[in-house]
Amino acid sequence: MRDIRIALRTLRGWRLGAIGVIVTLSIGIGATIVLSTFLRVALAGGTGGLDDAAHVARIYAASPKVGVERAAVAMADVERLLSATASLGSVAGYRSRVTSVGSDAIPETIRVTSVSSGFFTVLHTKALTGRLLDAHDVGASVPVVVVSESLWRGRFGSRPLEPPWSVFIDGIERRVV
Repeated sequence: MRDIRIALRTLRGWRLGAIGVIVTLSIGIGATIVLSTFLRVALAGGTGGLDDAAHVARIYAASPKVGVERAAVAMADVERLLSATASLGSVAGYRSRVTSVGSDAIPETIRVTSVSSGFFTVLHTKALTGRLLDAHDVGASVPVVVVSESLWRGRFGSRPLEPPWSVFIDGIERRVV
């Protein structure tokens, strides 16, 4: 208690300094709270409007005999094995890679993501225009593709989907849905 009394007496004699310390601490604490709130909101926005983001999980394969603790699950296994699991509401798989994409003589190298038929269902996504993938698209005679809004606006100039048009990915023609 004696030390606290001495500190309070010292602060009374140093009023401007004490006010400066209090203002500096207040600004620092306030700025930290504002920045952390901003980051939390900005990072939460990365879920793409997914209401149940806490209920979405990533599943990995493991094989202790081979020494693999965490590996990607093959897309075929997602459809064949995991979709039949009763304890999961819905299951989807994805695989990203960089490849050439284009509908003309000048292809562009971009990141593409191959997804299983349940991908957009899991994420509760809606198409801006056209439609998303469904189970009928698996094994279709002409493979289909969904393009992102930024690619559709930038590379393809917001071209309407009627009449149907195609894009070449790795030299394979795919119909844009």
